[in-house]
Amino acid sequence: MPPGTALRALAIVALWTVAARAETIVYLSRDGVDLRPGRNNSHAGTSSLIEEPATIGPWETTPEVWAETVACVREVYAPFAVTITEEEPGNVPYIQAVFGGSPLDLDMPRSYAGISPFRGDCSVIERSIVFAFTDILPPDAQTVCHTIAQEIGHSFGLDHVLMDSDPMSTAHKPGKRAFVDQDAACGEGKPRKCGLPSSPCSTTQNSYALLAERIGLAGDELSLRAVDQQPDEVGCAAAGGSGGGALLVLAVVAPITRRPRANRIPRKNP
Repeated sequence: MPPGTALRALAIVALWTVAARAETIVYLSRDGVDLRPGRNNSHAGTSSLIEEPATIGPWETTPEVWAETVACVREVYAPFAVTITEEEPGNVPYIQAVFGGSPLDLDMPRSYAGISPFRGDCSVIERSIVFAFTDILPPDAQTVCHTIAQEIGHSFGLDHVLMDSDPMSTAHKPGKRAFVDQDAACGEGKPRKCGLPSSPCSTTQNSYALLAERIGLAGDELSLRAVDQQPDEVGCAAAGGSGGGALLVLAVVAPITRRPRANRIPRKNP
């Protein structure tokens, strides 16, 4: 073997391994999950959103509705370099999207149709666990899909925006959602700065451009990216309603009292 060949081979393997870790994976989970409080870690089943151990029951839906939901989530995130899977990925960074249960299971208000942790600097939470509470949502695929798509977006560092067609919108409007390469004001009913009130991240948000920057576009080669070192996290929720489970992100039932953001939840260490 020529001198240096083994060293070069090891370097190639090491680079390939690092690149593989940069793959963005979202695991769609409907079989129930046991959770413990702690630093957000999808593989370990720990979440910064809870203070006591909790269990989310499975989403008892039909194979047809589940298949439609999975297809819808894949369609929403199709422009980007993200793998949407129904198989548990193992001990690698991935966002776990949990379908099932009620916000009451996590000791949260019934008005929360979905929730995700959200970082104060609007950065990515690579091992986040996010939720769509199917016990209070209408049992159709598009409603559940758009709920979880928004919560996944929060863990990619996206805020709510005032653009009805964007998955990050809280507008009570019908129709499909898609990320559009366009700036929009952040907010729920009126414009505000993006991010937390105490530390805004930007004046406006282009959801498409931010996702392209953070996880890449479909077809792009995997790139090495720095892993953020766990700044403080709070919760960010999609609001729904009692008595019918209307989700303000969607036009399902008549609009109801809005709870715009879950940063009312006390700040917890990740």
